[in-house]
Amino acid sequence: MTSIASLAPRPAFLAACTISRDLSRFDQLVTEMEAELGDQWADLSLATAAGFLSSSSSGLRFVVFALDAADEGNPAITEAMEAARSAGLRIMLVCDGIGPMALQQILRLRPDDVLAYPLPHGALREAALRGGAVDATGLGPADDLPPAARRPQRDGVAIPIIGVAGGVGATTLAIGLAYELGQRHRVCLIDLDPRSGSVAAYLNLNNTAPAAFPQGLQNWRNRFHVLVAADGNLSRLIASARAEFDLLLLDLPTGDAGLAAAAMAEADIALTVMEPDARSVRSALRLSRDLDPAARARLRHVVNRAPGVIDITGRARLRRFSNALTIAASLPDGGRAVAAAAERAIPLAEAAPRNGFRRSLQSLADSLPLRR
Repeated sequence: MTSIASLAPRPAFLAACTISRDLSRFDQLVTEMEAELGDQWADLSLATAAGFLSSSSSGLRFVVFALDAADEGNPAITEAMEAARSAGLRIMLVCDGIGPMALQQILRLRPDDVLAYPLPHGALREAALRGGAVDATGLGPADDLPPAARRPQRDGVAIPIIGVAGGVGATTLAIGLAYELGQRHRVCLIDLDPRSGSVAAYLNLNNTAPAAFPQGLQNWRNRFHVLVAADGNLSRLIASARAEFDLLLLDLPTGDAGLAAAAMAEADIALTVMEPDARSVRSALRLSRDLDPAARARLRHVVNRAPGVIDITGRARLRRFSNALTIAASLPDGGRAVAAAAERAIPLAEAAPRNGFRRSLQSLADSLPLRR
């Protein structure tokens, strides 16, 4: 890759250019471009792209705009896209964290392909082939690439998290697990409640992002990815996300038995979240009874706000519940720290790293089987 931000010498042949304010923010895109095009591409700055494309675009087949939230409202984007269109180039847009209003304005400039960052497996190649890049670069099927240039598909584990009653802490558990597991794995947290999902509020994310995968993916501090208020074909969504992530955590709305059954049909394991009271036990038993035996075997029951050591009555009640349901984990009451972290839109692990609930979350995360 060559930078053409100034009058630096360019390679003898360029098939494509990236156009960005700061390409170092898109390291995966750089890897993909190098794997597909070798040294037959260069990076243009937003400030110089329009002039370069207007005067020297011979041989180019397509350009890739790599934009993030800091680029919103930059008039150079319009100038560069119009120059690329005038030069007859195919325009790909790779965006990360751009708000819906700004994205709508960019889409009015009619880019040919819009890709969410991080890039889905094979998306850059497919877009390049649609644009005729094969004629310029000799790109062939993915199997023709050397092993080092192939980006292997993942086979992520899908774990629905089902609150058996309102307010039992299923979303808090889902966010906490995403944080703990995101340190070691590529994790996607998917909010499957399009009406009242609260993941976006808890993490201070854009709750009007597209509900489709991968366009709506939001990167939370490079720790894990979030898809807010996802709807549509659940089976297709999970299949697509499996190929990109090691782990899918599905936060389900309370009381939707049909969606729970559909998620269980796709799940590798599932966590039901309950409190140590009769209401939760009845709901958990009802959910378990409605599932087929194969799906029931994948259930793991988690008790939130479990009674402490000195709560003898509560512990006795929990033992009685254990006779009806097999309890996989008991999480202590995290107290005010849990609510305070939610109000500040940060995970409990950062707000109160030594909290007993957080430590129990770590143990639960370590115990989950993360291979299919």
